[in-house]
Amino acid sequence: MTTVVPVRAVVGSRVSDTHGQDGKVSHLVQAESAVRHALSKEWEIVGSFEDLDVSAEVTPWKRPDLGPWLTDRQGEWDALVWAKVDRAFRSAKDCADVAHWAEENHKVLVFTDDGITLDYRKGRESSFGNELAKVFLMLASIFAEMELKRIKARVAGTWASCFWRGRVSG
Repeated sequence: MTTVVPVRAVVGSRVSDTHGQDGKVSHLVQAESAVRHALSKEWEIVGSFEDLDVSAEVTPWKRPDLGPWLTDRQGEWDALVWAKVDRAFRSAKDCADVAHWAEENHKVLVFTDDGITLDYRKGRESSFGNELAKVFLMLASIFAEMELKRIKARVAGTWASCFWRGRVSG
């Protein structure tokens, strides 16, 4: 008789700025989405991360809450669950690095709201579904990177406009 071992999941969120609005809840919505997904799969939630006021430009390994799960605690979990790709990455390179790391370490990466799952557990590494998911994940990370560049350009434009008008932005 084969014993089914539950997938051990770590769920989490990331928000670059929690100071702009009172009562900002996007990190809570992200975490709820990740938890719902894990529970719907009957996965055991063994931990969570919440990187607040952390830019996605910071490589995942250097983020305060997520980083330890990718390094010192990587043996404690099987699946890492985010709500959206842009909450995980704003860099196609970081995305490719994490996907490659997940493959080497037989992990599952899930982006619930984007419908993307890479499942590199033993015996599933070379599935056609993983290859398609990898394409969509990379495309989503490229769009997230483009969005970051647009945000930066808008902010720079606002600052320049305020400077030339003698106004201080804030």
